This record gives sequence, C-alpha cells and structure tokens, in this order.
Amino acid sequence: MKMIRSFIPVGQGAFYCEQFLDKQTKEIINIVYDCGSQSKTLIKKQIENTFKRGETIHAVFISHFHYDHISGLEHLLEYCDVKIIFLPMVTDENKIVLYLNNILNDSKNSDFTNSFINNPKKALVHKSESTEIYEIEPYYLDNQFEQFANKEIDYGEREEYIRSGRDVSSIIARYSRNKMLSDWAFIPFNYEERNNMIYLKQALSEYANLKGFDYKELPNNITKESIKDIKRIYLNVLKGTKHFNTNSMTLYSGDILGKSYQKYVGQKYTRCYCKGCYNFGGLKMSGCLYTGDYDMSDDNKFFTLIESYENRLNKGFSNKSIEDFVGCIQIPHHGSKNNYNTNISVYNSYYVISAGTKNMYGHPHSFVIKNLLLNDTNPLVVTEEANSAVYFRIYS
Repeated sequence: MKMIRSFIPVGQGAFYCEQFLDKQTKEIINIVYDCGSQSKTLIKKQIENTFKRGETIHAVFISHFHYDHISGLEHLLEYCDVKIIFLPMVTDENKIVLYLNNILNDSKNSDFTNSFINNPKKALVHKSESTEIYEIEPYYLDNQFEQFANKEIDYGEREEYIRSGRDVSSIIARYSRNKMLSDWAFIPFNYEERNNMIYLKQALSEYANLKGFDYKELPNNITKESIKDIKRIYLNVLKGTKHFNTNSMTLYSGDILGKSYQKYVGQKYTRCYCKGCYNFGGLKMSGCLYTGDYDMSDDNKFFTLIESYENRLNKGFSNKSIEDFVGCIQIPHHGSKNNYNTNISVYNSYYVISAGTKNMYGHPHSFVIKNLLLNDTNPLVVTEEANSAVYFRIYS
C-alpha cells in the first residue's frame, strides 16, 4: 500500500486529502477531512485540481459547520461520487446557537449549506441520494471518558449514529474491493462545548423571553437590533469572542499497529532535492491528528484530547503514548492563539497550519509560530498560494 497525505492550499479554510493506492490493483481510496475556504471560487478550483470528475470519494469527515470548513461540500458532491459523510452530531437546540453564530460572523452559507446544517439527509436528496450520512455522538469535555452524561438530551430524529472513539475504517472499507484499510484506523471524536452551551442557551432564553417569544423562535425573529443584542450576549458569555463552535470533531487517521511511517516530500512547486530540503524532519509515525477548530487552550481540554486518543489506540491499556502513533498534527483554528496549547509542541511530529495570507484575524499568531520554533519544530503554513501545498508520503 502507498498513501499520500495532502494539505491543499485554500487560504483561510481547510481541505485535507488522503489517497491510498493498492500497488497491484491500482485501486485508489480517497479520504477528505473538511472541504471549505473563505473563497468559494478557490475551493471549487482545488477540488477540480485534486480529483477527476466522477471520481469516488470514499469518505468525507466534517469537523464542524463553519463556512470556511464546509463551503466546498456542495461542489464536491456534484463533482465527485461521495460515498459517506461523517458529521458531528448536533442537537436541535444547539443548531439554534450555531445558526445565530453564523449570522453574527456574516456567514456566506448557501441555501444548500444552511439546509445541510439543519437536516443533512434532507439536503442531500437533490445532490446525492446514494451518499450515506453517519453522525458521531458527542463526547463531553466536562465528563471525561463518559458518554451521554445527560440522558435527557434531545437528538431529534436520528437513524445512523456512531459513538465517539469508534474506528470507522470498516464502514469505509465496504466501498473497497481489497483490504488496504485492514491495519488502518479512522477514529473521530465529537467534542461538545457543553458548559459554554449551557450558559449561552440560558442567556439567549432569557433574552427571548424578554422579547415575548420562545428560545426556539429566535432564528425567526432576527432584526438589526436583535443581532446587536445577541452579539453582546455572545461576547459576555464567551469572554470577548463571538466565534463559537457548538461541536468540534477531530480525527485520527493512521496505522493501528504503529509500524508505518511518513515523510515530508516537499511542496508542490518546490523543485529542490538537496539533502536539507528533501530530508526535512526525517521519518515520523504515520498517524495524523486532524483537529479542525478544536479549542485546546485549556489544559483540561488539551489532555482530554490526547488521553481520549491514547486510551482508544491502546484499547484501555496505557503502555503507549500519542507519539507512538502520531507523526503529523494539524494545528487547530488556523494557528489562532486562542485555541493553542504549548503542550502540543513537544511531540516528534510535523505541524501543519492552514491560514490565508490576507485574513483579518492575524492567523497564524506569532505566539504559536514562536512556540513551535522554540521546540525545534518547523511549522508548515499552507496558504492560498499554490506552492504552499504540503505533501507527505506514507511508507508501510
């Protein structure tokens, strides 16, 4: 088996691909993690540069429902044959918070994207009826290693759901003719920001009651005045930021036996094969930890992320660390200081950051870059520039 891991240049967004090749049959298995950009034109172009029309995409993992992570999904469904989409399960109540958050941040979501957030299966009826949808159950950050702490939570009408931490490679393998993925794992964790959700819903409910309607009716009562009021509520509850993810789904993709390695093989238009460039970083473990916009700034959240994967990869036995599996880490939220934790920089890993060169948020933050450099790592920043694309070759 051969595999190439690609971080595609889409600027302020995320579009990551893994392509497995069977050496004998030449069959290719395509995996995508997030598919979005602030520039819908750019993400469309990169989809068409990466795949042939009608090519099979065996699985798409969506970390969360912000525009810069899902704006390309509609075109991907139209252009390719997408077999499976894995999503973070979001409660109907939380969807209201997500909808309001997108309004506050001037989301450019299309009608399809808004429909997809509200009801994924219904949205696919006119795009791709054959695409399967699987929703990953929440894994609560304030109840480590405990599923469904709140038994009364309402998930609405759901048919297909999967527990966080389950290896879903067997589901993906149904669409493959061989056993390429037999020793490979795809493990998603859907982390729900439960505490912030409780405070936000409480504050929004009180505001709705003052205005004479129910919390669930907020999306139907949006005015210029109410947007200003709701923005103040977000800033107060979230301590100075109006950006908020109700859920953030991470993904481990890698060898479950710890016997495969990956190597940085340069950027798309870098034609330098000197010893320094070509051997940059050396061989590292084959696994990649995709983090989306996960907030690891708090130590408890950081160690919850690491320990949940170590616990799962070790199958309950604490004899290996995350370094025994992971050799590539996507730094969350485009290198934002607000989502970063300095503990992440100590691993023997490649570090990749996706950020637009002209973004208004100052991503990646200089604090993040300096911390990575001080720990003798070389962060790879992927922008909208074609020559910034990052590729790794996996050796099995």
